[in-house]
Amino acid sequence: MDNATRDLFEGEVEAAWWRMGVDPGEPQGAAWFASRLIPGLRIYYVPRVLLDGRSARLERRRGQNIILLANDLSPNGENYLIGHESGEWMTRIARYRRGDREELCNFLAGAIIAPRPAMLRAAKCTGLQPGWLAARFRCGPVAISLRYAEVTGRPLAIVTEERIYVRGEHWQWGTAAELRRIAAGERPPLPMRRISLGRGRVALQPFDE
Repeated sequence: MDNATRDLFEGEVEAAWWRMGVDPGEPQGAAWFASRLIPGLRIYYVPRVLLDGRSARLERRRGQNIILLANDLSPNGENYLIGHESGEWMTRIARYRRGDREELCNFLAGAIIAPRPAMLRAAKCTGLQPGWLAARFRCGPVAISLRYAEVTGRPLAIVTEERIYVRGEHWQWGTAAELRRIAAGERPPLPMRRISLGRGRVALQPFDE
């Protein structure tokens, strides 16, 4: 996803908050946003098996816009996924059909939950404190850490079992294998902070940035 697309949709999210009468520096949560973004929205909780392995789905049934959520989600997971499905609605309205649509919906979930003004305010107070930020914005530690780096521009890598995420300004991270070794405890070639995000996930942040 290119920066122009990211900036365009980020601006749309902030403008939507203002149209709803809310300062994006003080967001009200994804469910509040979605209920005012999507006409006639209803949210239902269903067994995960009915979602074909997914955790959430936006659909239109009998003229009604609905979001189906797995009924075993945590409150933070629920908040994030409602943000994601709100992003799905925004991309449909914009007729966005590029292959990176899912990536854009993930980005929009972060932008809805933690709009740029709100994240900048929080980052100024705490820096990257994933636990505090996750509680503040009701989101998981990986997603909120990525959002922190997107907004502040500070280099950040997150190593999980499935993949490695890189956000923020360009930095010489090295290879994926090197990052995995550093996340596992090997001494890095340059000073950096190692932050546990739980369940084997680790954030790496350069000290000198």
